[in-house]
Amino acid sequence: MRTEHHIKRSTLHDYAAGTLCEALSIVAASHLAWCRECRKTAETAARAPVVPRSTDDTASSAAAANGEAALKAMDRQPRTIELPESGVSDFGLPMPLALRLDGHGLDNVAWRKVFPGVAVRDLALPAGAAGQLRLVRIAPGRALPEHGHGSSELSLVLRGAYRDGLGRYTIGDVADLDGAAVHRPVAEEAGCICLVAAETPVRYRSVFSRLWQRLTRA
Repeated sequence: MRTEHHIKRSTLHDYAAGTLCEALSIVAASHLAWCRECRKTAETAARAPVVPRSTDDTASSAAAANGEAALKAMDRQPRTIELPESGVSDFGLPMPLALRLDGHGLDNVAWRKVFPGVAVRDLALPAGAAGQLRLVRIAPGRALPEHGHGSSELSLVLRGAYRDGLGRYTIGDVADLDGAAVHRPVAEEAGCICLVAAETPVRYRSVFSRLWQRLTRA
């Protein structure tokens, strides 16, 4: 598998530090199960010391000084993260995702239509976990309406391919988007299925799309 679009280095560092929300972490872990390059970056980040955030110059109490000293001592300790199992399931899916589908493949997913040519399957997160995680299926030649999130989004292509104003994404590629990004994924002739995570719900641009979202809980 040749991956053209990878997870940003800053996102991988957040993953290694355990600061990504649960939904984003699952997509990141699924990509790492496939991508040796990003896995190597995450391993390096996990071994690197944390750089403590600078403290306010006005907060110079003894307690703050003691706390900063404790942080520096902790930063000298090597950190480790439990990277996801490498490889794929019997259905060709990255293991972190396969485990959440109870061993089933994409052909057995119960889809829910949200737009013409677009269906989703919401995936459960642990109680209290932040973010939104779902599978998104786009029919050949159809498009997901133009949208943004106002927060981070990770989208991993599992099957097929799509294009948007940011590039072309095929199996294994990840779109790592920040809150300012707006895009309109259009599936190619084979259609497309993606694993998508976001910190906040989708924000569709058109009035029609927002109305449809309310009716279908897109």
